[in-house]
Amino acid sequence: MSVAEHQLGAGAVVAATGPAVVYAVEGDVSVVVGSDRVLLRPGDAVAGADLVVAGSGRALVVGVPAVVAAQVAAERCFRADARNHYSWGDGCDGWRLVEHPALSVRQERMPPGTTETTHVHIEAHQVFYVLTGRPVMALPDREYPLAPGASIAVPPRVPHQMRNRGPGDSTFLAISAPATAADRSDVDCALVAPPVTVRRLAVDEWNLARTFRLAALAADPAAFGGSHADVAALDEAAWRAELERDTWLVAFAGPVPVGVTVFSPHDTYPDGAPQLGAMWVGPSWRRQGVATALEAAARAAARRNGAASIGLWVTAGNDDARAVYERLGYHASDATKPAPRDPRVPMFRMLRDVNPGPAIGVPSETRG
Repeated sequence: MSVAEHQLGAGAVVAATGPAVVYAVEGDVSVVVGSDRVLLRPGDAVAGADLVVAGSGRALVVGVPAVVAAQVAAERCFRADARNHYSWGDGCDGWRLVEHPALSVRQERMPPGTTETTHVHIEAHQVFYVLTGRPVMALPDREYPLAPGASIAVPPRVPHQMRNRGPGDSTFLAISAPATAADRSDVDCALVAPPVTVRRLAVDEWNLARTFRLAALAADPAAFGGSHADVAALDEAAWRAELERDTWLVAFAGPVPVGVTVFSPHDTYPDGAPQLGAMWVGPSWRRQGVATALEAAARAAARRNGAASIGLWVTAGNDDARAVYERLGYHASDATKPAPRDPRVPMFRMLRDVNPGPAIGVPSETRG
């Protein structure tokens, strides 16, 4: 994602190569989208691919990831109005200008004296561009006063808080890639990289289990049994039964959930070993010791249940998962079974003993 401000003028033309969103900040802005010319007023936005921007005003051009080219090229964005309005915080307003899983562009307004809750996003990179007022962005190191035309970038996993201490409204664009839906955790600390801890979910935390499973299926649909639609259709009673039957272990970086696995003490086919399954780590937290912590917690649960070994199933072709489990001391057995979603694809069994630490000769995963 790239964000650039352009002051247009007589004869000035800006060519936005690739998919982009153009937001008119002030003055007259025209955008050529394919064979159409779109005239934008301040507050209007338009999306498309290979746009040409001209006029006498000021425009913000947001280059978006190529993965969303087809989505953005087909999207037309309109000005902030009642159709895309939402309320948040203490009397604050927002308008969804672009809303895709891989990108969101929102315009937000904070009245004087308002402050948002300190929070982090696990995956989203964000850029805030100030339209009016003089808000302050608070980050772990210090506060950053902002003025109209100023912008500030906030990487993922960095606690932040927008504040408006001025006498008037502050309005700004919040640009996020990927979008922040289901990617926000409120925090009361300012730790950027806290240690990873693992605990079992209580039955009343069934919605967190549901959120993790849906995120895993959206990111890696071929690696798990069941479909996104089937899992989304499960009701609260089904999820409560799931958490009562199996042990859902979630890894937290401070207050932020970053990974999950499921220990099933009663699922012992075909060798009598209890089952470790459905492990998933958020992409930004991979190779940082989360999988090691989750697997160790599941193995400890197996020891408490009196098991001598623990097993899991890996779908053929999921080489990344197999490499992780081999690094954690698992070895393939002769047992196989058909994959639930496609019986033509085999799954193979992997086992290891439940003793603490990695298997002999297998290096442990370290936190990067």
